[in-house]
Order: sequence, then C-alpha cells, then structure tokens
Amino acid sequence: MDKRESWARQDREKGKATPFKNEANRYKEQAETHEATRADLRAKYEPAENTVSVLQKRLSEIEDRLLEP
Repeated sequence: MDKRESWARQDREKGKATPFKNEANRYKEQAETHEATRADLRAKYEPAENTVSVLQKRLSEIEDRLLEP
C-alpha cells in the first residue's frame, strides 16, 4: 500500500482531509475561477473590438478632413 492509499484510508477512518485532497480542491476551484474569468473576457472582447473599429474609422475620417486643402 503506498502512502497516498494509506492517507486516503486514514481520511476515511478519521473523516479528515489530507493535504493532497485540499490541494486538489484548491486547484479545481482555481481552474473553475480561471475558466469563468476567460469566458467573461471573451464575452467582453467582441463588443470592445467593434468599438475600437468604429473609433479607428472615425479617427481616420477626421484625419482625412484635416488633411484636405
């Protein structure tokens, strides 16, 4: 029986979490948080990109008017 199996058995017997279980839970929660953040950023990206395109077009038009003789 390796150490992890031994610890898992002890956890079941004592009802306590091991450092490995705590770390696994922490990494799982961290991954879920990162995925939620990425989804939020993806949702914001397209409208922001469209806004930038509109502003660049307006800037180009203003520059063209200023350069007209």
